[in-house]
Amino acid sequence: MIPRVVRAGAISVFACLLIPVVADRAMPAPTPEQERSAAAEADRPDAGGLDEAQRLFDEGRYAEAESLARELLAEVEGASGGDSLETADVLDLLVTALRSAGKAKETETRSLAERAVKIKEDLLGPDHPATAKSLHNLVWVLHDNADYSGAEELNDRALAIRESV
Repeated sequence: MIPRVVRAGAISVFACLLIPVVADRAMPAPTPEQERSAAAEADRPDAGGLDEAQRLFDEGRYAEAESLARELLAEVEGASGGDSLETADVLDLLVTALRSAGKAKETETRSLAERAVKIKEDLLGPDHPATAKSLHNLVWVLHDNADYSGAEELNDRALAIRESV
């Protein structure tokens, strides 16, 4: 039986031809490390919620994304602490939602963006790619507040981090 091709292209055809062969073989059992990693990911306070908030943002539903991000922030801070990477990730999404909703000039937006940068600098270092993402969010907040020199300085720093990777 030949599987139905869903997408056109060489990769899709190639993948469809491999499916029957792979399906007949037993998959190896996950290693204990893979099982722990999967369990940790499933137990993360923001598992699924951050993806849902991102989906709302991508659909242009900024108020809903903001509301969900605020709920997630409270949940993550309670479970992981106020200075965890999970907290910084939620802060990044919240800042993006606030900015897109026209709230970049609110004091809270800037302080949340600065907080995300500080958390990542403290935990990952000033030259980590994840720090660059938070720096980039802060750049846009500064730009929207007409702090062009501050935005330019941080943008140069974020760009240097990304180019070094």
